[in-house]
Amino acid sequence: MRHRFKAFGGEMELSPEMLTAPLTHNILSQVSCHQTVVTGRTGIKLILQAIKEELNGVFLLPAYLCSSVLQPFQEEKIEIAFYNVNSDLSLDLIDLIRQVETLSPKGLLFINYFGFPVTQKVKETLLYIKKNCWLIEDCVQGSMIESAHPVVGKIGHFSLTSFRKYLPLPDGGLVNNNTEYTLAYLPPTLSEFVRYRLLGKLLRYEFIHDNLNYPKLEELYLNLFATAEKELDTQTPMQGMSEISQDLLKRLNLSSAMEKRRSNFLFILQAFAEIPKLHSIGIPLITELPEEVSPLAFPIRVRTEKREQVRSELQSQKVFCPIHWHLPQAVQETQFPETYQISKEILSLPIDQRYNNNDMNCLIDQLLAASQNL
Repeated sequence: MRHRFKAFGGEMELSPEMLTAPLTHNILSQVSCHQTVVTGRTGIKLILQAIKEELNGVFLLPAYLCSSVLQPFQEEKIEIAFYNVNSDLSLDLIDLIRQVETLSPKGLLFINYFGFPVTQKVKETLLYIKKNCWLIEDCVQGSMIESAHPVVGKIGHFSLTSFRKYLPLPDGGLVNNNTEYTLAYLPPTLSEFVRYRLLGKLLRYEFIHDNLNYPKLEELYLNLFATAEKELDTQTPMQGMSEISQDLLKRLNLSSAMEKRRSNFLFILQAFAEIPKLHSIGIPLITELPEEVSPLAFPIRVRTEKREQVRSELQSQKVFCPIHWHLPQAVQETQFPETYQISKEILSLPIDQRYNNNDMNCLIDQLLAASQNL
């Protein structure tokens, strides 16, 4: 690991200098028919509330998803069913079409996993389904705003993203509305959720850069993040993006962030192609990087019995790799065994814009070191 960092991966920290960085753009003013939201799940709930009178039937969701996607549907008491996702995270078109023909859903949500768009065949199928039901495109893992020519967010009646997933913002997201329906206005609010996360991100920066000599600093910012998430899980906040996050967004170089992510993704992909030993750790889940994609992470599949050991080995070296995702209980393993297998094996390597090729070399070294203990 590079010596000036005490942790690799995890929540993106926020430097005090970023608060006063030069204004570079106003992405929000460039997007028509949009509404800012404090979180991605806020965006989903906002959409559901706008079309709820027409949702007198089932809403189809992908079986590979996190609990936060379910929360708005549960709060709005909307009936849901699931369709299968293949082992490469592509939509299972056979199962999707069967579910549509059987259930005649009033709505469907699909996810652009890790910021990657669906294939042309999937796109054509979704556009056909869209003629008879509402379509929500989940772009919360990136690629919707970073490029001047985004490859996601163009299919659904509504599309949404969550800035806090891939930018160092305490909160914020965006819902694009491609319909004549009106989304309720959500005023920006500096809620406790935003305050906890803002302070946590600032403290994490101080911890990583050794700017504060406080032994319990790491514990403090981790508790702040945990408290914020607990509050979010209790009830979906119906608020707009905070003004501080809107201001920070104007100061970030989004195209640079995308290029760094792309460079890091390709670096790791090449390493897996050239270093056979890495395959004792796992195999890449995604093996191509289309143009204009800003990848959230580099997902690999680790043998089920080895995943937690690999994750623990890396964590002991202060390399923090999230799992996207542990599936909610509503998704039944007996019905979706292939989807569950992904969840049991997936591990996301951090490749975000904080890091460069030298850092990726260090990450590869840590992966190789971890392989020695398997």
